[in-house]
Parts: sequence; C-alpha cells; structure tokens
Amino acid sequence: MARSCSLHIGINRTGRGTPDRPERGTLQFCHADAETMASIARANKYDSTVLLLDTEATFDRVVEEVNRAVAHIGDDGIFLWTFSGHGTIVPASAGEEDGKYDEGWVLCDGILLDNCIRALIAQFHRKAAVVIVSDCCYSGDCIRDDDDPSGCDSAMLPSEKLHRAKQLDEAMLPRTIIESLRVRHCPCPSVSIDEVEAAVIGIGACEELQIAADGAFTPTLGELMAHAPFAGGYEGLVKAIDSRLPPSQTPTFKTYGRRDEQLLSGRPFSIPESLTQPSPTPDSSFISIV
Repeated sequence: MARSCSLHIGINRTGRGTPDRPERGTLQFCHADAETMASIARANKYDSTVLLLDTEATFDRVVEEVNRAVAHIGDDGIFLWTFSGHGTIVPASAGEEDGKYDEGWVLCDGILLDNCIRALIAQFHRKAAVVIVSDCCYSGDCIRDDDDPSGCDSAMLPSEKLHRAKQLDEAMLPRTIIESLRVRHCPCPSVSIDEVEAAVIGIGACEELQIAADGAFTPTLGELMAHAPFAGGYEGLVKAIDSRLPPSQTPTFKTYGRRDEQLLSGRPFSIPESLTQPSPTPDSSFISIV
C-alpha cells in the first residue's frame, strides 16, 4: 500500500478569554470533531494518525507534523489534514492585491493563515494527494487563490466593518482574543496556487463569508460516512452534508493542483488504488499520537 498519514486538530479553548468572561470564545465540539476524523483515518488503515487538541496544537507543532507528512508519504502517498476550531479573517498580507483578506485557523498560540497552508502543501510531491477538511467560520477557501474573483474585496468587507461587525459578533471570538493572538510567520516561501502540484481537495464547513455552527458539519460528515450511502465521491459527500445543514451554512468543495479522477470519485478518505503500491519500511521517526 502507498504510504498514508493524517493530522487532526481540535481546539475548544484558546486559553485567551476576557477577564469578565473567561469562557467566552470557548467551543464545545471541536475535540469530538477531531476524534471523528481521526477515527475515519484509522478505519481506512492510515499508517499514522496524529491528534492535537487545544494547547497541543501550537503553530510550530502543526508545521512540524505537516513536514513529517511530506517526508512520510513520499512521492505518491496521501495526507489527510483536518481542523475544527475558530476561523478568522485578517487584512491581506503585504504584497497581495489591495482589498483582499486572508482567512486563518486560530491555533492555541497564533493564527495559521491560508497563505501558509498553501505554502505547506506546495511541498508535497506532484503524485501525492492531500485532503484538507476545515470546520470553522470563513472556511470556504482555506487555500486562497489570490486571483479568485469570488474572494473578499473592500466593497464587500471594508476593514472597519469587518472588525466591528464580524470579529465582535457573539458567535465569534471577541476582539480582545483576536488582538492577543498574532499571525504567525510561515517558514515556507510564499507560493501561488499554480505552484501547488499535488492532487489537493479542500472541503470547508461553510462559504467564505459565513459562520459555521459548532457541532454541525463534522458530526454530519461522520454520520454519513458511517451509515448513509451516497454517490459522487468527495463532491457527493459535500452535497449530502449540504442537504442536512441550514441554509445559513453552505459547505464548499474545491480542488487544486493535479486533478486525480480516481481520488475524486472514490470513497472519501480511502487510499485510492492509483496510489497503491508496495511501501518501504515506515519511518521510525514518525510518531503517532492517538
């Protein structure tokens, strides 16, 4: 079998509440979401499954595990990377088109931007496959294409309106938490979406300007994978989830890099036959935390 590994992040608490409301910003179901996705990876016999919860999910640890995955799966394996927690939007990084915004995952010690996610997955070999499942607010494009016309612009989300209306919303992290977290510097060189060569699937719990309900997307995904038949591979799975969510939350399905029809049409999260071949002895330095 081809090499395979998975990384699952679940953050209920960032540890940065406000003095008057220390529990504000706390989520309830992200640990369960991460465990659901880890159980799917184990059921599909992935070589290694890493689970990072709350304070374990530091920026450096996440980058380290992705780099381990690059080395572990080699030139034709599969990597499943899932996140459940708070998502946020910040003004675009320097050098990007004016008026754009970056989405990011709120880790326990900083924000991992979509630009960095894209740079990390650009390290994977062209024949490899990467599946990313992002269960958080604003997750519609967790691997931003800078030229995507559907992206945020200043007419849709002027900066003042964004931070006053979105980040201060009761369903979101309070502004004091966002300000106490810093955007972390990506250790990989910046890349465009065209430089991502691996076959990449990106699944988001909601569209780019929507808020994702805590405990809605991943439990539905898990239930469908465990019990309900569906057709159409990954896209069929996302459509099936969409039919069970309220209209205010629309899950997304996007592909990047090399297009692998067998990956797309096969049973989600399984190891495609196109990647199946005799595997060398597993790397003893690759540590599994389950």
